[in-house]
Amino acid sequence: RALRRLLPILAACPAGAFRLPSHGTRIFGATRHSIRSVHMSGPPLEKRPLENTVAIEPTSGKHDSAVIFLHGSGDTGEGICQWVGAENGPFAFPSTRVVFPTAHIRKYSMLGPHGMQRVWFDRVDLSPSGPEDTLGLDAMAKLVQNLVFAEVAKGVKLNRII
Repeated sequence: RALRRLLPILAACPAGAFRLPSHGTRIFGATRHSIRSVHMSGPPLEKRPLENTVAIEPTSGKHDSAVIFLHGSGDTGEGICQWVGAENGPFAFPSTRVVFPTAHIRKYSMLGPHGMQRVWFDRVDLSPSGPEDTLGLDAMAKLVQNLVFAEVAKGVKLNRII
């Protein structure tokens, strides 16, 4: 269901630009949940640049494709990058740049009324029938869209980004 929130934003991209994974693949590590909006000072989350983004550059020095790899709740781009490397050995490709962004610190209802954590969107519970944080999912989708467009600005075609 999280992917369905991304599709309208990505619809502005040329037809056939994205290949979707097969049915049943977990796109963001979990289903989307929660609903309370967070009022924080400063610009909205989707307008804040992502901090601490880690990238594994292609071994050839030039890339024509990119993978944007989102971490799970409470982790960071650096943390998931280290985990992937520890589990799978060297994680570099000749012409693919792998980007590991870090989510903003935001309210995370699963930690209680004052819980804050690095998450892409809020969740109240893990149940698929739980309420959804549609505002948080929209903000996350815009951040992902910004990452995609940053790769396009570097010369990568949309159909070469996952």
